[in-house]
Amino acid sequence: MPDRDTPASQRKRIIYGFLLTGVAGWVDAIGFLRLGGLYTSFMSGNTTQLGIALSHGGNGLAVAAFALVMLFVAGSFVGTILMLKVKPRPVPMLLLLEGVILSVAAALSVKTGVLVGMLPLAFAMGLQNSTLGSAGDAHLGVTFVSGTLYRFGRDIARRVVGETGGWEWTRNGLIWLSLMVGALCGALSYAAFEVYGLGFPAVIVLMLALWATRFASATTVRDH
Repeated sequence: MPDRDTPASQRKRIIYGFLLTGVAGWVDAIGFLRLGGLYTSFMSGNTTQLGIALSHGGNGLAVAAFALVMLFVAGSFVGTILMLKVKPRPVPMLLLLEGVILSVAAALSVKTGVLVGMLPLAFAMGLQNSTLGSAGDAHLGVTFVSGTLYRFGRDIARRVVGETGGWEWTRNGLIWLSLMVGALCGALSYAAFEVYGLGFPAVIVLMLALWATRFASATTVRDH
């Protein structure tokens, strides 16, 4: 888009990224509570759980953790293919697909077993990661924040020693805060509405899909 590098356009991308990261926290909290200790977006945690389960000879936990990891990878694969092949505006389409998947997951969770209902969430989170954009070196819309927290600490150090100025060092911290606030909202909505709490992030994603039509070309596929 023509104004992709203007301050106004960058602010839109940042707000978009914060909201999308909040969605990830929301979805992950509901998935964690529903699954009893597994994640729909934090694959490092699922990988650790998989290793622990395998150390005990493998069990249902190992199967569930492995399935979640593989569906996250599948979502990333499909999302990246669509980002590369669908022109000119792939991001709104991907977000629309994500919103639909979140809604379907809620319905499946009611009508089928817990795991079957939650598996689509991992696919949706992998899909979301393929839409990521950036502002400086802050990765917007991430569904996991280990790297974000590393960059936050690094940026604080650079600010303290005078290598950087201004307030750009706060961006990675705000991304982490977005995930935490999203997780808080997810936990509260699950306590009130159980799996139907997924309706809230689904609506947010669908609204972002409409918003993204105005700056979809400003987002790029990144290797995370």
